[in-house]
Amino acid sequence: MQHAMIAIRATGYAPGSSILTIGAVRFDPNEEDLAPGMTGAEAEPDRLFYRRIDRASNRRAGMVDDEATLVAMAMEGEPADMAEAFNPADRVDLRTALCDLRGWMRRPMQGTLIPFGDGDPVRIVWGGLAGIDIGLLDAAYRAVGEVAAWTWRDVRDARTLLGYADIACHLAPHALQDAVSYAAAIQRAHCNRIWGSEGR
Repeated sequence: MQHAMIAIRATGYAPGSSILTIGAVRFDPNEEDLAPGMTGAEAEPDRLFYRRIDRASNRRAGMVDDEATLVAMAMEGEPADMAEAFNPADRVDLRTALCDLRGWMRRPMQGTLIPFGDGDPVRIVWGGLAGIDIGLLDAAYRAVGEVAAWTWRDVRDARTLLGYADIACHLAPHALQDAVSYAAAIQRAHCNRIWGSEGR
C-alpha cells in the first residue's frame, strides 16, 4: 500500500494560515529505501512533490498570516529555513499547488491518472503533527473550493508514532527534506515491528 508523508511551511499553526511551501514523498512502510536528506537526485522523481506558493494567492483565498508566528520565525528560525520558505523563485498559485498535490497522490508511480477511489495509489497520508500539517491543508482546500485526496480516515500522525517508538527524526530547513526524514523514520519503526499491522 502506498503512503504519502506531507510536510509544510506556513505562517501560523491554526487552520486558515497561509501556506508557504509543501513537500511530500510517497513511500511503502514495509521497505527501508529512504534516507534523511534524500532529494530528487537520489529518488525517483515520481516519489517526490514540492511547491513554493505565492503569498498573494493565499491572501486572495482568505488565508492569513499570524504575526506572532512571523516574528518567531524571524527571531528563532534557522536562516536556511527562512531563506527557503520565503524564496520568491518559482512560486505558484495556492489552488494550483493544491490541485497538483492531489493529482500527484492519485497518479501511479508510472503511468497515467486513474480515478479517485479504491484504486488510488496513495491510501494513507501522514503529517508531522497531523492536526497542523494536514489540518492546514484541509482548510486551504476548502478556501479554494477544492477537495483533498484524503479523508479523515486516511490521516496518520508521525510524531505520535515516532515518540511512542522512541525513534529520532532529524528535520531539515526544507519541507521536502522534512517529509523524507519523517517517512524514513516511519519505515524504521514499521520494519522494527514497533508499528502493528494497521495501515499496511
